Amino acid sequence: MYKKSMLFIIMFFLIISLAFYGSAKKSLSDWIVTGQEVVENDSIVVDGNLIVKAGGSLILRNVTLRMNVHQDGEYRIAAEPGASLSIYDCDIASVDPAYRFLFIVDGAKFVVKDSELRGIGHGLFVQTQYLGLSLMRTEDAVIEDNTIYHERASGIALERSGNTTIRNNKIIHLGGGAFGIHVYSASDNLITGNTLIGHNEAIVVQKDSWNNSIINNTVLDGVLGIVIRHGAGNNVIQDNKVGELGQGFLLGLWLDKTPFPNIFMGNVVRSAQVGAYISYASNAILANNTFSDFPDGHQPFGEHWKLGSVYVYRSYKNHILNNDISGSVDGGITLLFSSDNVVRGNRIAESKFGIGMWYGSDRNTINNNMFADNSVNIIIEKSNTDTVSMNHFAGGDPQGYDSGDNVWGQNFWSDYTGEDGADGIGDVPYQIRPNGVDPEPLIYPPDIQVASIPEVNLEVTFPELLHGVGSPTIEGETVWENEVIEYKWGWLNIGSGASLTLRNVTLIAASNWVQEPIIFVKSGGALFIHNSEIIGQEHDMPLSIVVEEGGKIIVKNSILRNLGWFPGIEHGIFIQGNEAVIENNQFHGCFVGISLIAGSGHRIVNNTVSRGQFGIVGTSVEGSIISGNKVYDIAHNFDVNW
Repeated sequence: MYKKSMLFIIMFFLIISLAFYGSAKKSLSDWIVTGQEVVENDSIVVDGNLIVKAGGSLILRNVTLRMNVHQDGEYRIAAEPGASLSIYDCDIASVDPAYRFLFIVDGAKFVVKDSELRGIGHGLFVQTQYLGLSLMRTEDAVIEDNTIYHERASGIALERSGNTTIRNNKIIHLGGGAFGIHVYSASDNLITGNTLIGHNEAIVVQKDSWNNSIINNTVLDGVLGIVIRHGAGNNVIQDNKVGELGQGFLLGLWLDKTPFPNIFMGNVVRSAQVGAYISYASNAILANNTFSDFPDGHQPFGEHWKLGSVYVYRSYKNHILNNDISGSVDGGITLLFSSDNVVRGNRIAESKFGIGMWYGSDRNTINNNMFADNSVNIIIEKSNTDTVSMNHFAGGDPQGYDSGDNVWGQNFWSDYTGEDGADGIGDVPYQIRPNGVDPEPLIYPPDIQVASIPEVNLEVTFPELLHGVGSPTIEGETVWENEVIEYKWGWLNIGSGASLTLRNVTLIAASNWVQEPIIFVKSGGALFIHNSEIIGQEHDMPLSIVVEEGGKIIVKNSILRNLGWFPGIEHGIFIQGNEAVIENNQFHGCFVGISLIAGSGHRIVNNTVSRGQFGIVGTSVEGSIISGNKVYDIAHNFDVNW
């Protein structure tokens, strides 16, 4: 009996010792894998880095892994070039959920399936490698059937990686603003079947990213749905669902600053303030999409977002085909400064207007569309040489408006009262006030055919882009005068204690598809513009001026042309500081002329603001003088009244 008891005690302590030894071994400061290791059905705490070195291979199956970080980014899981890391049915997280660890796969073989990841990413938008599960220079990776919870940092980031499959994952953002899936200079990747919840930007593809397929994903409860921008091309965005009834998305689909083909097809966008936003982009196809359930009256993201369902700004040679748009309180399809686009086979119903073309939106083709029960079916304001034919206009009062010199022919107008000339064409032209006329109005509605989708060469070699030369900072008191300057930077920062004076200067934005140019006046900095011209590109690149709280700006006797492109901070002049002086200037062709978002004591007097989406916004700022300004030809204020 005694021997049995002693044997039991010895075995007990042996088990405890072995358990302790195993635990201690797995809690060393670093776990470095150089050979072939397989760990299954275990619980591990790593009080340091987990690194798989070149030539090493680590397979984890049914493992609970905890990273014992005490501050963001203190430790990392990393697979280095030439390594292999495979993860199946695992639970990976921080010991303390308040802190995050890095997870970087750089040039290694990588698979993660059926697992749960929490606490990944540094939480800072500094480099792609800090943005969640980061794959850099990695080929043929598989990320499938996982659940990823993250804060601030992205859920998954691909940089210079190709042939990666991201399939059937659930990516949940817990707060702080971030991307769900970020594709950066990465090509030939498949992103399909994923559900993304709560992101500022759910799926983002940008900068030299080519031939990516974004298919059959679901995006819920966020701000921006699927974004293609900054020179990305030949990407296919198909059969995705963005938003649910009552969720109040800002943008469903966004194509921005790229001249290369991208295809948006068969997507469903619900409850977005703007269904699709195309800015400074060309050669895109927006086809067979459905946009519905727009916010009625209340604008969840502010009045500055009254843009309508499909909004096209300074973009050309795009095809908008076979889309179904209904119930947009701000309008169906808007073209502003956008030319040579084809709008065909669409159905637009019960919206403020069916299609509106404003201010130099020339040479567009509007053909074989169905307009039903819109307040006004079509508006053409100060745009010329557009061709409008074979459309079905039903309802609307008035049916159409045309102040330009455009070509109309063989459209059906439901309020046409002329008689049939025995050939199905009315014997009296249909007048479109104030300047338009359809000389051959149809007596019977045309068949609205499904428009054919143009062929796009998805094997085009991606060309070299003009990249920005960084974001310089102005120091001290700097004066530019009597010269023409090509603005080719990203952000031009004017820091605390510094000032930049432009006197008799012409400053012109250079074409740069990679980074939008912004003159950014930081707190304590100052910008003075006198007798100068600030000019953004017509179609290639905008330019904006942003003054943050504590910054100072004075602009007098100057011309500001083609500034701004986005109702965020990227307006013509976006002011958050106090006592701004904007006096005796001309704002022409700016998305928004002047935005007084915060601050007080401004002096905004005797400016002319014309031909834009919005003129002067936020004018009820305390203690400010806003007088003598002339604002006209503003699309947002346009109303057809006879």
